Amino acid sequence: MSNQIITPLATAIVQKVKDAGEKVYVWPPRELDKVPAAVVELPVITRTGVDQAEDHLGQTDWTLTYPVIFYFDLAKAEVDADKAADVVEAFVLAIDADQSLGGLCQEAKVIAVEEPEFGVEINSRTLIRWPTRVEVLKFV
Repeated sequence: MSNQIITPLATAIVQKVKDAGEKVYVWPPRELDKVPAAVVELPVITRTGVDQAEDHLGQTDWTLTYPVIFYFDLAKAEVDADKAADVVEAFVLAIDADQSLGGLCQEAKVIAVEEPEFGVEINSRTLIRWPTRVEVLKFV
């Protein structure tokens, strides 16, 4: 049976990365075949505690936090910090412009753009790794 919450929301986030103009993987691949690219990783899921009230009567709250990691190649002259900033900002604005992710959730928001890591070695490439986190609230 296919899941009805985790993957559809991840797929909607993938579309927002595409809207920002980047190649994107849903779930980490064995290797990045192209950079710049982004990876939507498996989420952390929190639920309302058993001794706490849900936000809305008759519905169960799901809060999912998806890591979305952007990778940029430092070896290519045309890819620099300005390009990385443009892409990540476009991604944040794409989520802000459609906070229901096409009606799949109550609200989605980029809650953090972490400090970028320079000089990360992956598959003999030197990359910028720039993590972000998207938090999604869904009532089930």
